[in-house]
Amino acid sequence: MPSKITFFYHDNLAGFSESWIDNARGVIDYPVANIITYLNARMLISGVNTQWDYVRVNDTDVALKRRVKVFLAGDPLIEAANVSPTGIYREVRGGKREPSDFGGTRFLIRKNSADLFQARFFMGGGPDIQIDAGGIYQGTGLFPANFTAFAAALKGLGYGWNSYTTPIQGSTAALQNAVTGTDGICTITVAPIGANPAPFLPPILPGQHIVVRIANQVSPKNANGTFTVVVTGPLTCRTVKPLSINNFIAGNGTLSIKKTVAFKAVDTLTIVRIVKRGPGRPFGLYRGRQAVTPRG
Repeated sequence: MPSKITFFYHDNLAGFSESWIDNARGVIDYPVANIITYLNARMLISGVNTQWDYVRVNDTDVALKRRVKVFLAGDPLIEAANVSPTGIYREVRGGKREPSDFGGTRFLIRKNSADLFQARFFMGGGPDIQIDAGGIYQGTGLFPANFTAFAAALKGLGYGWNSYTTPIQGSTAALQNAVTGTDGICTITVAPIGANPAPFLPPILPGQHIVVRIANQVSPKNANGTFTVVVTGPLTCRTVKPLSINNFIAGNGTLSIKKTVAFKAVDTLTIVRIVKRGPGRPFGLYRGRQAVTPRG
């Protein structure tokens, strides 16, 4: 059962978070060792004024609905592993190791999968020692090596993200039935239209999450809309969230696949640019293409 892991932090400016998908482990018995590994690597690339607050793990089980587990900063197992509650990045300057004087830097990061898919996210809490006078990422000291180690930790944990495709041609099918069970989850049955094949055939596989659009259903009208479903067979699927359908009457209703959801594991990370600064830093740029006068 895949789960979503969200890490919550705060720095000099405000709170922020970052989320990952663990495609191999659900909430039940989620290993605290994974949280420890991630935080140890993450704090090594965070400014000293960056602090992690808590970690939330959640998944969605068709029978049990949404399940949540929270790991707090004071968790005994995390404390026993000596995980730093704050960023610990230091850099040698003037013959001594100095802490970053601010933790509010935001990086735009590109995450890459082994099969060449890419996505981007914002990573906060970076040490502003990594910003030069023109607001450009420097990559000095141990930061590049620590950042590479952070990417390696993500890869080792199997963390990644869900990639969504564009609509699939010829995926429209006739809506045959929609029945809500005692758990509130709706089972949807369809039939091929004309020469269209059954909609839930390979490369779409049983157990895969997809996004579908139901239209033109007269009774009941609340069956119309966009829903995330789990494929259960070539002609059947179940909604992820509860959907109450009563007195269903087959008619002109159709179902089409809007997006498929595919998990992509992190292989490498690349820093694209710095996109936000803290007070007193000598730039206010988004794309990092202009230099300004550094502060005196």
